[in-house]
Amino acid sequence: MSHPLLPMPERTEESDAVYSVLGRALAYATEFEVNCRTLAHFFDIEKSDSAFSYEIYQLVKSGTLHAKIKLLIDGHELPDWVEKKVHKARKARNFIAHEAAEDHKRMMSTPQLMKSFETTIMQMSGEIADGNQIVLDITRILKEGKRGHGSDVVAYPLAVASWISRDNF
Repeated sequence: MSHPLLPMPERTEESDAVYSVLGRALAYATEFEVNCRTLAHFFDIEKSDSAFSYEIYQLVKSGTLHAKIKLLIDGHELPDWVEKKVHKARKARNFIAHEAAEDHKRMMSTPQLMKSFETTIMQMSGEIADGNQIVLDITRILKEGKRGHGSDVVAYPLAVASWISRDNF
Protein backbone atom coordinates (compact mmCIF):
# COMPACT_ATOMS: atom_id res chain seq x y z
CA MET A 1 0.00 0.00 0.00
CA SER A 2 1.22 3.47 -0.83
CA HIS A 3 0.60 6.91 0.61
CA PRO A 4 0.99 10.33 -1.10
CA LEU A 5 3.65 11.36 1.43
CA LEU A 6 5.47 8.05 1.20
CA PRO A 7 5.16 6.61 -2.32
CA MET A 8 6.49 3.07 -2.37
CA PRO A 9 7.52 1.00 -5.38
CA GLU A 10 5.24 -1.83 -6.39
CA ARG A 11 5.96 -5.11 -4.60
CA THR A 12 6.66 -8.07 -6.82
CA GLU A 13 8.30 -11.40 -6.24
CA GLU A 14 11.40 -10.08 -8.03
CA SER A 15 11.58 -6.84 -6.03
CA ASP A 16 11.03 -8.71 -2.74
CA ALA A 17 13.93 -11.01 -3.62
CA VAL A 18 16.22 -8.07 -4.38
CA TYR A 19 15.18 -6.25 -1.20
CA SER A 20 15.99 -9.38 0.81
CA VAL A 21 19.48 -9.36 -0.75
CA LEU A 22 19.86 -5.70 0.21
CA GLY A 23 18.65 -6.42 3.75
CA ARG A 24 21.12 -9.28 4.28
CA ALA A 25 23.93 -7.21 2.74
CA LEU A 26 23.08 -4.34 5.09
CA ALA A 27 23.10 -6.72 8.07
CA TYR A 28 26.51 -8.04 7.01
CA ALA A 29 27.85 -4.52 6.42
CA THR A 30 26.75 -3.63 9.95
CA GLU A 31 28.57 -6.70 11.31
CA PHE A 32 31.73 -5.56 9.50
CA GLU A 33 31.40 -2.13 11.11
CA VAL A 34 31.08 -3.73 14.56
CA ASN A 35 34.13 -5.91 13.88
CA CYS A 36 36.10 -2.80 12.88
CA ARG A 37 35.14 -1.10 16.14
CA THR A 38 36.16 -4.21 18.09
CA LEU A 39 39.51 -4.25 16.32
CA ALA A 40 40.05 -0.58 17.10
CA HIS A 41 39.36 -1.26 20.77
CA PHE A 42 41.73 -4.24 20.88
CA PHE A 43 44.43 -2.21 19.20
CA ASP A 44 44.08 0.67 21.63
CA ILE A 45 44.10 -1.60 24.67
CA GLU A 46 47.18 -3.45 23.35
CA LYS A 47 49.02 -0.13 22.93
CA SER A 48 48.05 1.11 26.40
CA ASP A 49 50.45 0.61 29.30
CA SER A 50 47.80 1.81 31.71
CA ALA A 51 44.95 -0.04 33.36
CA PHE A 52 42.98 3.16 33.94
CA SER A 53 39.73 3.04 32.02
CA TYR A 54 39.73 6.78 31.31
CA GLU A 55 43.03 6.53 29.47
CA ILE A 56 41.77 3.55 27.51
CA TYR A 57 38.61 5.52 26.69
CA GLN A 58 40.78 8.38 25.40
CA LEU A 59 42.70 5.96 23.18
CA VAL A 60 39.55 4.31 21.84
CA LYS A 61 37.98 7.59 20.79
CA SER A 62 41.16 8.96 19.21
CA GLY A 63 42.37 8.26 15.70
CA THR A 64 40.67 6.56 12.80
CA LEU A 65 40.50 2.86 12.10
CA HIS A 66 42.49 3.58 8.94
CA ALA A 67 45.37 5.03 11.00
CA LYS A 68 45.19 2.08 13.41
CA ILE A 69 45.25 -0.45 10.57
CA LYS A 70 48.33 1.31 9.17
CA LEU A 71 50.07 1.06 12.57
CA LEU A 72 49.08 -2.61 12.83
CA ILE A 73 50.46 -3.32 9.36
CA ASP A 74 53.79 -1.80 10.35
CA GLY A 75 53.88 -3.30 13.84
CA HIS A 76 52.88 -6.82 12.84
CA GLU A 77 54.61 -6.86 9.45
CA LEU A 78 51.39 -7.47 7.52
CA PRO A 79 51.34 -7.27 3.70
CA ASP A 80 50.78 -3.83 2.14
CA TRP A 81 47.56 -4.92 0.42
CA VAL A 82 45.82 -5.31 3.80
CA GLU A 83 45.27 -1.57 4.15
CA LYS A 84 43.87 -1.30 0.61
CA LYS A 85 41.42 -4.18 1.08
CA VAL A 86 40.11 -2.88 4.41
CA HIS A 87 39.69 0.60 2.92
CA LYS A 88 37.86 -0.87 -0.08
CA ALA A 89 35.61 -2.82 2.31
CA ARG A 90 34.82 0.34 4.27
CA LYS A 91 33.87 2.13 1.04
CA ALA A 92 31.65 -0.81 0.05
CA ARG A 93 30.03 -0.77 3.50
CA ASN A 94 29.30 2.93 3.11
CA PHE A 95 27.81 2.33 -0.34
CA ILE A 96 25.44 -0.34 0.97
CA ALA A 97 24.52 1.57 4.12
CA HIS A 98 24.02 4.94 2.46
CA GLU A 99 23.84 5.12 -1.34
CA ALA A 100 22.08 1.82 -2.00
CA ALA A 101 19.64 2.26 0.85
CA GLU A 102 18.84 5.85 -0.20
CA ASP A 103 18.61 5.27 -3.96
CA HIS A 104 16.81 1.92 -3.86
CA LYS A 105 13.54 3.23 -5.39
CA ARG A 106 15.23 4.39 -8.59
CA MET A 107 17.38 1.27 -8.73
CA MET A 108 14.30 -0.94 -8.38
CA SER A 109 12.24 0.81 -11.08
CA THR A 110 12.86 -1.65 -13.94
CA PRO A 111 13.86 -5.33 -14.15
CA GLN A 112 17.21 -4.35 -15.73
CA LEU A 113 17.99 -1.87 -12.95
CA MET A 114 16.94 -4.46 -10.35
CA LYS A 115 19.41 -6.99 -11.75
CA SER A 116 22.15 -4.35 -11.93
CA PHE A 117 21.34 -3.26 -8.36
CA GLU A 118 21.54 -6.84 -7.09
CA THR A 119 24.83 -7.43 -8.93
CA THR A 120 26.31 -4.28 -7.40
CA ILE A 121 25.15 -5.30 -3.91
CA MET A 122 26.75 -8.72 -4.33
CA GLN A 123 30.02 -7.16 -5.58
CA MET A 124 30.13 -4.71 -2.66
CA SER A 125 29.37 -7.56 -0.25
CA GLY A 126 32.35 -9.47 -1.65
CA GLU A 127 34.60 -6.49 -0.98
CA ILE A 128 33.25 -6.26 2.57
CA ALA A 129 33.88 -9.99 3.06
CA ASP A 130 37.52 -9.56 2.01
CA GLY A 131 37.99 -6.68 4.44
CA ASN A 132 36.04 -8.34 7.23
CA GLN A 133 38.17 -11.46 6.98
CA ILE A 134 41.29 -9.31 7.41
CA VAL A 135 39.75 -7.42 10.35
CA LEU A 136 38.79 -10.69 12.04
CA ASP A 137 42.26 -12.12 11.47
CA ILE A 138 43.99 -9.02 12.84
CA THR A 139 41.67 -9.10 15.86
CA ARG A 140 42.66 -12.73 16.40
CA ILE A 141 46.35 -11.76 16.18
CA LEU A 142 45.83 -9.14 18.88
CA LYS A 143 43.75 -11.45 21.10
CA GLU A 144 45.86 -14.58 20.75
CA GLY A 145 49.23 -13.18 19.76
CA LYS A 146 49.47 -15.67 16.89
CA ARG A 147 50.62 -14.78 13.41
CA GLY A 148 49.37 -16.23 10.16
CA HIS A 149 46.01 -16.38 8.50
CA GLY A 150 43.29 -17.78 10.72
CA SER A 151 40.51 -18.43 8.26
CA ASP A 152 40.01 -20.13 4.95
CA VAL A 153 40.76 -17.47 2.33
CA VAL A 154 38.48 -18.92 -0.35
CA ALA A 155 35.62 -20.38 1.69
CA TYR A 156 34.82 -17.26 3.73
CA PRO A 157 33.87 -14.85 0.90
CA LEU A 158 31.95 -17.66 -0.82
CA ALA A 159 30.03 -18.40 2.37
CA VAL A 160 29.16 -14.70 2.74
CA ALA A 161 28.02 -14.48 -0.89
CA SER A 162 25.93 -17.61 -0.45
CA TRP A 163 24.27 -16.20 2.66
CA ILE A 164 23.48 -12.83 1.04
CA SER A 165 22.38 -14.24 -2.31
CA ARG A 166 18.75 -14.72 -3.25
CA ASP A 167 19.59 -18.41 -3.77
CA ASN A 168 19.83 -18.64 0.04
CA PHE A 169 16.18 -19.67 0.39
